[in-house]
Amino acid sequence: MKRIFKFFSFLIILSLFTAIKIRASIAVTSLTVRFEKDTAQYTISAIEQEGVLYVSLAEFSDVLGFGRFFNPKNKKMVVRMGNRAVKVSAFNPFLMVQETVKQMPLPAIEIRNELYVPLGIFLETLAGDFPYQSTFQPENKILTLWKIQYNIKNYTLEHKKNGLVIHLHTLRTFNPNEVAVALTQGWLHVTVYGGTLDTLAIFSNTPSGIVQKVLSYQFDHSAQISFLLTQQIQEKRVTCFSNRIEIALWYSERVPPMKVETPALPDVKNKWVIDAIVIDPGHGGKDPGAIGPSGTKEKEITLAIATRLKTLLENRLPNTRIELTRTSDTFVELEKRRQFANGRGAKLFISIHVNANTQRSLRGFSTYVLGVAKTKEAIEVAQKENSIVELEKTSDAYAEFQATEYILNAIAQNMFLKESQDLAREINTAVRQYTNMTLDRGVYQAGFLVLLGLNMPAVLVEAGYISNPAEERLLKTRTFQQKIAEALCEGIVKFKKQCEWAMK
Repeated sequence: MKRIFKFFSFLIILSLFTAIKIRASIAVTSLTVRFEKDTAQYTISAIEQEGVLYVSLAEFSDVLGFGRFFNPKNKKMVVRMGNRAVKVSAFNPFLMVQETVKQMPLPAIEIRNELYVPLGIFLETLAGDFPYQSTFQPENKILTLWKIQYNIKNYTLEHKKNGLVIHLHTLRTFNPNEVAVALTQGWLHVTVYGGTLDTLAIFSNTPSGIVQKVLSYQFDHSAQISFLLTQQIQEKRVTCFSNRIEIALWYSERVPPMKVETPALPDVKNKWVIDAIVIDPGHGGKDPGAIGPSGTKEKEITLAIATRLKTLLENRLPNTRIELTRTSDTFVELEKRRQFANGRGAKLFISIHVNANTQRSLRGFSTYVLGVAKTKEAIEVAQKENSIVELEKTSDAYAEFQATEYILNAIAQNMFLKESQDLAREINTAVRQYTNMTLDRGVYQAGFLVLLGLNMPAVLVEAGYISNPAEERLLKTRTFQQKIAEALCEGIVKFKKQCEWAMK
């Protein structure tokens, strides 16, 4: 009995010590909130921890006019945003939005019986469920908000004997080249570049006929509506009118019952089984990448981690083909990396890098997907990784790719944007579980040339800061390289299971 008492006493002392340590690292500050076309501004209590700004969820809700309820016993708050309820729990990275679970890279925290959320991450995770558009300046601690002016009102379904017509009702005229339609794993993904959704109207609409489920996603420069279909589609056509986008779908020809051949369905399903993965060790050959204070080269670290990851994945996924874009210290052009992945029929693409910054105190692991950079840091990281084109013989050919319009259009046409974000979150979650020696800086978007034009979910990971002396020492060790590889492997395996389970 005495041993049990001593054990619990030890746990209490340990928890108090940890709480004191966490609080000691917290800097009390504030956030300024502004509304477009409104001269007034509001101040919200905030704290800064490990370079991340957390804001009081109660004050944030009050300023935006959201209803809220806080249960002090279980440390949970329900925030009512329009007709959607968002549940937030202390020390929990998961958000419950109606019946949908969304995961933040970092959890909400509780201080003095009040919930604080990591602002930038919180807004990005809510995405289309948040009724405002925003720009967040973390360096100045200023958040500017404006009401979303949607141009896609809703959808209606027109069922035919031999097909289906989906009408997206719009408030402006879209061009056909602004609309991308793709069929993957039974889902029809409609991506509209320049589209903004009335997500509440779409959410409240009821699917019917062969449409089993409808999901909507609002990205920075595009909107996506996904329809889960119970019927195989043979042909599709997109027509744009002044007040609607019309997607006409024709069913596959029906085969008489006696002639139905069972291999047809597995062929379709196997097409989307993740049976091939390409790992891309960044830089190589004449391109050393970033160089650490003691001379460690990025290209050496990325190849070491990638090689270990390949071995781990081959053991965990024996029926999956795992390939590297380079297996030695060789220079591979960006275009050839993309051609290799697409040509080999890869279903996932993971590009491995390490970060660098003139501020040597910066540290941590981060994951990127193709998108428009929202932060100064994301822009700098993309510029660093894209600088490889200066070493290529055909660097002029990338001028078009680096144009903002080209990147935005590529993002709009990217049918795997959501899947890439899901993969990135799984990887970051695994990194937190497998290594507690590096800070998880979250999931970001940026215009990486190596991710443009890939026909699969793709992410770029930055496995720590080689410019930070402490992390450089870690990145050089086999132990830490193995831990990073194990974390990447776990994230990929979990994503693969979720993806393949969803299409059963």
